[in-house]
Amino acid sequence: MSPTPGAAPTPSPSNTSSSELAPRLARTADGVLPVGAVVTIEPGVYRAGWGGIRIEDDVVLTPTGAELLTHFPRQLLELA
Repeated sequence: MSPTPGAAPTPSPSNTSSSELAPRLARTADGVLPVGAVVTIEPGVYRAGWGGIRIEDDVVLTPTGAELLTHFPRQLLELA
């Protein structure tokens, strides 16, 4: 099946990284994410010689801001 003339190609996991999919959530991105969009915020902490960790929070965009969907304890636990 041929793509519709003038239509953007449909990204697939095999040819596109998630950072290339639009719309993007970035300071440099153009456009606005719609109300109801769900995004994942993934801050990371990395230590040389040890490794790192990422905390993932899912949020849904609402007319007044963002609502946290991830409800998980945030206490730091050291495992021996």
